[in-house]
Amino acid sequence: MEFELNWKREYSLFYGSGALISVRGWIKEDLGIAINTKGEGKDGWFSALSTKGTTKNAEAFLQKEFKNNPNFITLKIDELIQSGKEFVEFTKSLTTKENIIEQYQQYFDLIAEYAIHLWRSYYMVEAGSKVMTNLLREKTSPEQFSDELLAVSEPEKKASWRIIAENIQSMSENKKAHYILKKFPWITQGDPFQQSMTKEDAEGYCASLHPPKASKKTNLKFTKDEQLLVDIYKQLVYLKDMRDDARREAFYLALPFVDHIAKQLKITRQELGLLLPEEVKTMLKNNTAKSIIKKRKQTYVVYYDGTFKIEEGKQAKKLFEKQKSSS
Repeated sequence: MEFELNWKREYSLFYGSGALISVRGWIKEDLGIAINTKGEGKDGWFSALSTKGTTKNAEAFLQKEFKNNPNFITLKIDELIQSGKEFVEFTKSLTTKENIIEQYQQYFDLIAEYAIHLWRSYYMVEAGSKVMTNLLREKTSPEQFSDELLAVSEPEKKASWRIIAENIQSMSENKKAHYILKKFPWITQGDPFQQSMTKEDAEGYCASLHPPKASKKTNLKFTKDEQLLVDIYKQLVYLKDMRDDARREAFYLALPFVDHIAKQLKITRQELGLLLPEEVKTMLKNNTAKSIIKKRKQTYVVYYDGTFKIEEGKQAKKLFEKQKSSS
């Protein structure tokens, strides 16, 4: 089986494994085929891989749908927004008083469900960008192209980072950090087991922001069908930023619940991220977590073809070395 790298991020085994389930689910939904997925973890980084050629075919499918069946794209946009809302609401309801393992499994399942939309939306944006680029090249001169692309790339709404960037422009550095910590404490929460945002993190986030460029209006005349594509593309540009708002807020809201489970196992939050919910269920009974965690801190390989298989420690290192020698 030949795999291709989809991405490499500072994600936990827990979140990365949810992503493996979701890419498989997305491809099954859109292309009707079953694929294999693999995750490789080393030095705090998680690499997601899937059957070679999968995402290229999926993007081609989405590009075709964008042009010929735009209602499909708007349906998937609506599904992502609704799934994100449900994910956030669920994490608000988490309790440490009862059914902890059942809730933890639900949390994992909802991550995998929402991530189906995250995978698809990433490639919807890519597909939409290509369709819009081709459309504008047909309707503009090379000199006009950049300005017209900027005009049609104005998002339908403002996601959180744009709101923050606009609101902090006139604030002092100290007030900027205070504002973010109070209003958007989840904005840097990229993983369910990541450290919560500190004042230094908030200051760094503020420094990374640049005020959005002033919006432009297009001078082009579009047909009714072309205008529909432009409007959907504006939704996608908004979606590109908004989709992360929901997962980051949900991860942040779940932190007290996650910390409670880690405390029960006598491990850290980050160490808990090296375990799947089913393993946590077993380890709460026999407390074998630390021996597995020690191996997975070195390296691990996760396979998912409908069920999980995980290699860690020396065995995982052998798989890494075998891959390097064959590449």
